[in-house]
Amino acid sequence: EWVSNPIFYPIREKNASLTLDRKIVNGAFKVSTYNEDSIVLVRNENYWDNVNTKLKEVNIALVENDIMAYEMFPRNEIDYFGEPFYSIPFDRLGQVNTLPEKLVFPSTRYWYISIPNETNEKIFEKAELRKLMYAVSDPEFMGKVIIENNSPSIFEHPHPSSEVLNKAKEDFEKLNIKFSDTPYIAYFSADKLLEKKLLLSTVKEWVGNFKIPIRVSSSTDSPITFKIENYLVGTNNKNDLYYYINYKYNTKIKTDEEFLNFLVVIPLLQEYNTVLSRSNVRGLNLTPSGDLYLKYINMQ
Repeated sequence: EWVSNPIFYPIREKNASLTLDRKIVNGAFKVSTYNEDSIVLVRNENYWDNVNTKLKEVNIALVENDIMAYEMFPRNEIDYFGEPFYSIPFDRLGQVNTLPEKLVFPSTRYWYISIPNETNEKIFEKAELRKLMYAVSDPEFMGKVIIENNSPSIFEHPHPSSEVLNKAKEDFEKLNIKFSDTPYIAYFSADKLLEKKLLLSTVKEWVGNFKIPIRVSSSTDSPITFKIENYLVGTNNKNDLYYYINYKYNTKIKTDEEFLNFLVVIPLLQEYNTVLSRSNVRGLNLTPSGDLYLKYINMQ
């Protein structure tokens, strides 16, 4: 995908076993060498617009995990760290925010909480309850304090004021809902610390304001009621998020108003990408999906 346009797949069977350095590609770069430590790309002189490809060579370091990759940056072993290779490790965000090399790019990764409701609780089918759960959530806090790069809420949703919280409590009491004595499971993936933080931030508001018994867990041993999820749209068109939600949950949402009226999921925020780049790296840009435009980068 780094060196060829996918519309040219599938390749001929006789070329499937060619080594990477012998494959003919139609991208701005081609593979020079590939081993367990790195991938080296070189400028493709046969590319139709190679005159505008500024870099002659790109060395992509292959390491064990995101922490090891991140530590290469302060040691001056790499010029760039971030998407689409690795995200900034969550426990390094505080340090990253003090670095002058920090850059933030808009992306279209949307976070939300789905309601699998594997216990078939009728109360969570009520749109009125889901609207109140959304009202007390705080995507603004998540973007500013948890992700620490001002990632915005999917829909306009300021930090809930005391007035908003009090009204939500009053409206909740009018619903006269009784919850199960057994805590509902809010699930996150075991190895995803950011998922856990975003989920806890929201669940805390539901427990505090509505006394919903919830246990946050990465175990699938018990039926799951809530689940933190994200979807990378990859375009600047929010309608593509609606297409995904409609496909996954069998809905027919077309507008923001319809999304917020039905709330088949609880929308949270649109995560932006934080990356690290040396000052001599010019022309750096990321697509909405977090892909890096290698062609337009030049070193000064």
